Amino acid sequence: MWQDSVLAAFGVFLTLFLVPQVVRSFKNASSNSLITAGAVTMLMFAQGAILLTLDLWMTSCMCCATGLGWLIIFVNRVREIKHEDQP
Repeated sequence: MWQDSVLAAFGVFLTLFLVPQVVRSFKNASSNSLITAGAVTMLMFAQGAILLTLDLWMTSCMCCATGLGWLIIFVNRVREIKHEDQP
């Protein structure tokens, strides 16, 4: 299906645009919203699962790759919050 290739290409670009956010999350995690990162993580993995049911394998993999990037941002933000709470 040609749609799978086109959607996967869009996923590649979205993942590339996410790279600066991931790098910034290691330098300054407080700049990222915990709610946003958590919601986008869950939605990207859910979308990946839905796309698998349509046999859009490449697009599903790219959604999960983007979800993984947001998961890294989420985990870094949680670690930052725990570090702030410690005396």
